[in-house]
Amino acid sequence: MQGTIIAIAGFATTLAGTLGGVVIGQRMSRSSQREQWLLDTTKQEYRELLSAFSTAHMAFQRLYEPGNVSSEQDQRQCSAVELDSYRVLRDRLYTAVELEREDIRRRWAEALVNFKDTKDARKFADRFSSICDTIVWLATDKKGERPNVV
Repeated sequence: MQGTIIAIAGFATTLAGTLGGVVIGQRMSRSSQREQWLLDTTKQEYRELLSAFSTAHMAFQRLYEPGNVSSEQDQRQCSAVELDSYRVLRDRLYTAVELEREDIRRRWAEALVNFKDTKDARKFADRFSSICDTIVWLATDKKGERPNVV
């Protein structure tokens, strides 16, 4: 009788340990998958923002390059990509707090306004690069030195 109780207790302990391990493993796996999904989604948001800013930067550089006679269509295209860059910046869900903390919206607006007023391509490129460096720094989990703000 005592041997049977010990055998049953041993079996119950083994079963509980196995089931407990499966449940804990499943929760850890689910948690890990969610963390990975969140990291991937966050990086995708940063990537989309970099793409929108790059498109706007190139369009404005072309529009205002010396000797270029821009058409009304060129100007409309620049306005469209500028608006799109602001739309992409504003519709960030998972990166909004970091972008706000780094003052990306203000920095981007200042870069565009200054470029439209002065046509200083070098300064615009420097500001654009500074903003992109900050976004890449954020996207790579702040690895390396913090980029200089121009």
